[in-house]
Amino acid sequence: MMTSVFSDQIRLGSIVSYRLRASQLPTTPERLWSGKIRDICLNTTGTSGIALVESVEPGYEECTEHIFLSQIVSID
Repeated sequence: MMTSVFSDQIRLGSIVSYRLRASQLPTTPERLWSGKIRDICLNTTGTSGIALVESVEPGYEECTEHIFLSQIVSID
């Protein structure tokens, strides 16, 4: 579950590092991906939700994906 510390710190435009979920079948599960938060949707208590992230990874610029806030490892 996402902690409220992260949900309180995440803002539009924040750069975050996150891991892909196992269901996404990552070839390197421990790899950290970086992206810029473009949109956030929190539950009513603000403890979990999803974000639209635009990749800042070389070769993946402008690619977007939805991630669960629980996938976020750090906010840069």
